[in-house]
Amino acid sequence: MLGCGTYRAAIFDRCESAKVADLDDVVFGMWQRILDGTSQAEVEVGRNGVCCRALDRIVPWRHELVIWRDHEQVWSGPLLDPEYGSSSTVLRARDRWAWLDVHAIRRDMELSGDYTDIAVTLLEHALTHPDGSEDETCILANLDARSTGVLTDVEYKAYQRSMGAELRNLVRGPLNATFLGRRLVLFGPQGLGRTAMLQDKNFLDDVTVVQDGYGMATRVVVVGDGVIGSCGGTDPFWGLIERIITDNTITSVRGAEALACAELSAAQHPPMVVSVPNGARLSQQAPVSISELVPGMVVPVWSSRTCRTVNQDLVLTRLQVQWDSSGEQVAVTLTPGGELFGSNNVGGDFG
Repeated sequence: MLGCGTYRAAIFDRCESAKVADLDDVVFGMWQRILDGTSQAEVEVGRNGVCCRALDRIVPWRHELVIWRDHEQVWSGPLLDPEYGSSSTVLRARDRWAWLDVHAIRRDMELSGDYTDIAVTLLEHALTHPDGSEDETCILANLDARSTGVLTDVEYKAYQRSMGAELRNLVRGPLNATFLGRRLVLFGPQGLGRTAMLQDKNFLDDVTVVQDGYGMATRVVVVGDGVIGSCGGTDPFWGLIERIITDNTITSVRGAEALACAELSAAQHPPMVVSVPNGARLSQQAPVSISELVPGMVVPVWSSRTCRTVNQDLVLTRLQVQWDSSGEQVAVTLTPGGELFGSNNVGGDFG
């Protein structure tokens, strides 16, 4: 059961190597988990705590914000823009994707293979410094890379974009990525596992049922760098519904066709979707734990409040939690699984 958590937070030196200060007199806190993007966290502390005397020693990038819910660490990442006010200090941080946005692709590369292997090669390159010194972000040491099963051929030019930008481009396809503290998880269409079923009563906000015609295609065309690949065609029932994707990093027909077929597998039928509002709050009685609420987990949702009773697999794409003196709010964003993973039949265990 989700329950209502209690929180503590602290400031650490880089890679959580040494504690700088425990944060007390906390007025407000917020943390996120995001699929295929950068999450944020924020802690506001008043002037009455002991930690106030230590906060003049912290600096962006060098120091990190770490948050625990009950006894479980739920978030960590580099401080970027602490704000000092007369009545309180607001400590704002981002997860380690922020480090990827300030590391460049520094040489031309032509890469072939699984999407995950390409991402790992880029990470190893970008996080090794030009002078040969090692990664100071702790990302490589805590990398959890799982194969997508989809092959492609891509080309990169030196000093055109950051590692963060290239990873965002890769996750437009069958690759997915999420940060859990120091751990970067890369995974593909298999997803990360399943939670228990959520019902209408487990949400504090209403849900609706939508049949999503916009999410459908019978033919997908991928336009790469001088190459075109396609998958599908005219369906005898639906007719011809085409979707065009442009990705200039793809340099082979094989890669273009693989991406087209992965996209098509997610779009061959208009899904019947249980629509959960972005940031729908969960009740404390929801039959999930905070450790299960990881972007990439499949969340079965059963809705019977409308004229259509639907049992739909959705995917958690965003978690946002905030707490203050009044308690805790846990909000989730759930998306049709096929749009992200190429199939609604997602299994596996995350741990």
